[in-house]
Amino acid sequence: KEFMEYKPIHINIQGGQDSWSIEENEQFFEKALEVQAKYPQVTSSHETHRTRALYNPFTTAHFVKRFPTLRLTADYSHFILVCERLLQHPTDDERFRLFASRVDHLHARVGTAQHAQISAPLEAKEECVQMQKWWEMIWDAQNNRTWITVTPEYGPAPYAMTNEINVWDLTNREMERQKENYQKWSNNIH
Repeated sequence: KEFMEYKPIHINIQGGQDSWSIEENEQFFEKALEVQAKYPQVTSSHETHRTRALYNPFTTAHFVKRFPTLRLTADYSHFILVCERLLQHPTDDERFRLFASRVDHLHARVGTAQHAQISAPLEAKEECVQMQKWWEMIWDAQNNRTWITVTPEYGPAPYAMTNEINVWDLTNREMERQKENYQKWSNNIH
């Protein structure tokens, strides 16, 4: 209730625990979604994040199917890291298509099987291509919406692999890259 005085446009939630049972996380989502329903004037979504309930694509698919009103913040870099692979099997695509229509906010950060974020995304070509494919799945599924928010979420060490990174520059470069990618995508569908 207290947060409403700040007039948020969106609330990101990192909830649940990877160490809880499916049943415990289901109880968490039942209560969280009840609270969220009391504030329909602001969107809120649960982030796909390691150590949380939505820490991998397999349990996330379960919760998305179980809770029709569950909305997501897509931070897929955590999925790649937790699964230690790029998730390129056709069944992975099915899961990411399932998630796409549920996304309200996107964390556009490139990660690898060993790092949630990398300092030079364009040097990880395969990861960039795969993650862009997932982000475009979201844009495709959200095509009829008025807006969707995107954060090119890059952080300093120890989140970054080195202290030799200018996080501000990297974040702004990635923001510009995503603006260009979105414009290309938008031009292709219209």
